[in-house]
Amino acid sequence: TAELAAAQEKQMEVCDVCGAFLIVGDAQQRIDDHLMGKQHVGYARLKGALQEIMVW
Repeated sequence: TAELAAAQEKQMEVCDVCGAFLIVGDAQQRIDDHLMGKQHVGYARLKGALQEIMVW
């Protein structure tokens, strides 16, 4: 039923760096894997470069 599905939904939050959905309370290994992933690292580099340009 819809009530059961809603109860089983995991709470999620959005990564401030890359916008990916992360499960709240997920295993530390999964969080570490996300932080070292290509998408997250790429967005972090882009944001860093943009901040450097904005300082000029």
